[in-house]
Amino acid sequence: MARELSCSVYRGGNSKTLIFRDEDLPADQDERDKIFLYAIGCPDPLRLNGLGGTTINQNKVVIISKSELKGIDVEYTLGQIGLTTPCVEYSYNSGNIAFAVALYAAQSGMTDAVAGEREVKIYNTNAKEYINAQFISFGNEPGGAQIRLNFLSPGGGMTGSLFPTGSLTDNVEINNACFRVTVIDAGNLTVLVNASDLGVSGTETSEAQVAHILAPLEKVCDLIASRLAVEPRLIKTIIVAPPQSYVSRTSMQIDKNDISLCARDITLGSFHPGFPVTGAIAVSIAAVIPGTVANEMVNVENNEGLIKIGTASGIFEIGAWTSKEDGKFRAEKITLVDSARAIMRGKVWVP
Repeated sequence: MARELSCSVYRGGNSKTLIFRDEDLPADQDERDKIFLYAIGCPDPLRLNGLGGTTINQNKVVIISKSELKGIDVEYTLGQIGLTTPCVEYSYNSGNIAFAVALYAAQSGMTDAVAGEREVKIYNTNAKEYINAQFISFGNEPGGAQIRLNFLSPGGGMTGSLFPTGSLTDNVEINNACFRVTVIDAGNLTVLVNASDLGVSGTETSEAQVAHILAPLEKVCDLIASRLAVEPRLIKTIIVAPPQSYVSRTSMQIDKNDISLCARDITLGSFHPGFPVTGAIAVSIAAVIPGTVANEMVNVENNEGLIKIGTASGIFEIGAWTSKEDGKFRAEKITLVDSARAIMRGKVWVP
């Protein structure tokens, strides 16, 4: 039987999501997944019958509720809808969507946060992350706000260790080819791969340009997953390269002197047209720790206290703080600023 459910559409950073209240959804997880897939318009790749889009950053859902955790305002779970298969993946977080969650909480009366006065304290259930959101200003665009996010202790959420293999770098051999990688559990469980090992520059701006490296990256994930005894689908892959000049997919001229390194994200076998916040967390933390694949790429003269990542769509600036105790590195805090916007609120028809 068809029914209406309250639903909001928000943009956070460079991603878009549908937001549902937990209390409005059925308790059964399979029923929830059917609702999310139908609302997005999956499995149609064009999403003509739903509210999703044709790229991975337009096919997300959020389930939000007031939190019972001490000192936390709201908590949310992210669902990533597959582009080619009708599935909902809950294994990892989207940091871009945290901007949308903060704004939704403020606009929906779930918190009394106002610009410059009060934080929204958020807990993400996917990566077990605590996030503090500070509103810099409202009204930059209709329904929008400028927000600073602080990710607190964003390491080891999935495996319990910032570097779960026990090493800052590992060698992975596939078909007599050796790939030097850093496996880091920060933001999400991520494998950072030297772009040159894959025969690419790290300045690619479209999926067609990286199609030939998807298979070897998948094999790298399989081998790392086997070592860590986790499922390969839980691992994200990012290729990193030294600073280079290039033209972004948004026609922005990126000068190598303005960035710390280049990076490209591959999520669920798809090229990310922008760059995920969780990917930036992994890259930036690794970039400030000597001995990692990312740190070897960094031009320290271009940092100015920030890691400036040259991405497919522009420059991603992020602050990363780490510490070291008893020989082990710890991720202390990540800080970044971006915007979010309420696009619409209403009802969505679902089965």
